[in-house]
Amino acid sequence: MTDEAKDIEHIRNYLNNKLSPAEKAAVEVRMKKDVEFEALFREMNLIIQGIKRYSRQQQLDKLKALESTIKHKNHTPSAKSRSFGYWSIAAAIAFILIGSVIAILFLQAPSGPELYSQYYNPYPNIFESTARSGDDEETSSLSNEAFGAYGSGRYQEAVKYFQLMMEKPDSNEMPKDVILLYLGNSYLAIDSTAAAVKAFSAIEEGSSVDDQALWYKAMAQLKSNDMEIAQLTLEKLAASSGSYAEKARNVLQEID
Repeated sequence: MTDEAKDIEHIRNYLNNKLSPAEKAAVEVRMKKDVEFEALFREMNLIIQGIKRYSRQQQLDKLKALESTIKHKNHTPSAKSRSFGYWSIAAAIAFILIGSVIAILFLQAPSGPELYSQYYNPYPNIFESTARSGDDEETSSLSNEAFGAYGSGRYQEAVKYFQLMMEKPDSNEMPKDVILLYLGNSYLAIDSTAAAVKAFSAIEEGSSVDDQALWYKAMAQLKSNDMEIAQLTLEKLAASSGSYAEKARNVLQEID
């Protein structure tokens, strides 16, 4: 298998939620560092989503054609063919039932984890170096460790350092809500979705990162397949005028 074929297989497994948390984190780190790999990932994501939609539409078209064929067979049966009438009726009923099952299976909206894989990207690390002259040495060290771990995909370590930063709010110049946003994303990356939701929910309404908190809270809810709750969160975000409103509307269209 060529390197590109291996990459394609790896990306496909990522999009289908078949990788371990560590493997998923490795893919996300590589996307940040490898432009060609990121482009391949985006292309594969579009292709896979397109195939799913095309398959659903194909099944719908087949179902409509079958129903149309049954409806237009209204000829009067001859005496010879009348004996087969009951079998024809039974067959028609069977076709309709099968078609209904196909419609249910293929026309349903994507699952929460599928939408999560399609739309989730970790919040970007905009604090690569947080230490400045005059800062408290311990606090600066914590910040650097936290954002260094986050930026390199070591999310388990990032959780530990962000938690320590939360325990020292008075000596830390980083806003509490910003720390919670990165803490929630770190939890999300290691599949601790309940802890992620709790972190995002702790961000105050009206905060400078309020929209981001709602978006990533919805992503965590989708990952847990809490569709109804995720939909409510997305609807709240879609009604806002923030930068994430359009993204929320796009996800809601997929759910509907």
